[in-house]
Amino acid sequence: MFSLPKILGLLAILWLVWMLFRLIERRQIQTNSDKNGPADNQGEEGPSSAVEVEECPHCHKFVSRGGCAEENCPLRG
Repeated sequence: MFSLPKILGLLAILWLVWMLFRLIERRQIQTNSDKNGPADNQGEEGPSSAVEVEECPHCHKFVSRGGCAEENCPLRG
């Protein structure tokens, strides 16, 4: 039925499978971090996703520099 060599063999196989999954997970984490790139590397010359906004004095909404969508707004572009 269950002998010591069978149990040890099963434990060895389970350990190998667990280590294989850990190795795959490390590679995926490393690949994802390489694709995203380090955040410190972008600096002022890097791509910027920030949008400059200002508060509309009429409707008090924050709108982009293009202007407000309200009809009577002084910031309407």
